[in-house]
Amino acid sequence: MPRTISDILGCTRPANTREPDDFYATPHDCTEALMGAEGDRLPLRVWDPCCGAGDIATVLQRHGRKVIATDLIDRGYGYGQSGSDFLLQRSALAEAIVTNPPFNRAEAFLRHAAELGIDYVAFLHKADWLNAADRGIMIETVWCPARCYLLQWRPDFKNQGAPTMNCNWYVFERTTMNARSWTSSVLRRPADRRQLSLAFEGGCG
Repeated sequence: MPRTISDILGCTRPANTREPDDFYATPHDCTEALMGAEGDRLPLRVWDPCCGAGDIATVLQRHGRKVIATDLIDRGYGYGQSGSDFLLQRSALAEAIVTNPPFNRAEAFLRHAAELGIDYVAFLHKADWLNAADRGIMIETVWCPARCYLLQWRPDFKNQGAPTMNCNWYVFERTTMNARSWTSSVLRRPADRRQLSLAFEGGCG
């Protein structure tokens, strides 16, 4: 059984060990890129149910969003509530979710968000997340994304200087839940939070 990210991706860098509970702090440039692309489409009140150390919440707050931050495990974020299992939540804490979920539980998270009546979900996930047959069933029966943002750089989740994983932001909106196609855009890495551009915009089905 694969033991490290290197094993999973077929890479050779042994330092890329898999973290307990799939916790990988989200680099701020990822959330800055999402904000630059989504702008006012991203609601003012947002829930991050996997807040970790508060990296996503910090950027969203900087952009004027009110963030409800929860997590199953206490990662030291002073504004977050630990001991909260998203999959056991019975009511939504906000109309929108922006999060970097545990990759092996992302579909379960999306299904539960749909059950809770969430209107807007943005997930940071592997670039090939929707390629599997099971994801095709999810798109057909649960929730089709509205937009997909392809990051033109590999997020350095472990701050080791040698990231190995290509990632995308997947944005789901309740109004397009039953759609069968979505738009894709490529995002350049922002040099800072004031500099972000869309390098390419296109459609895919």
